[in-house]
Amino acid sequence: MKADITPLALHSSMRNVNVQFVVSDNEYQGAICALHDEFFDADEKADSKSKVA
Repeated sequence: MKADITPLALHSSMRNVNVQFVVSDNEYQGAICALHDEFFDADEKADSKSKVA
């Protein structure tokens, strides 16, 4: 990973709809942020906030 976080374990369903990762407690917050950065674009996030009434 780009964030240098090593999963301790992972599980994936047969259809790859649900993927779960196990990380150490001290890497938890960094893992959440890395996943968010990977799947949500910062520009899209900024645009969606400006459109909320």
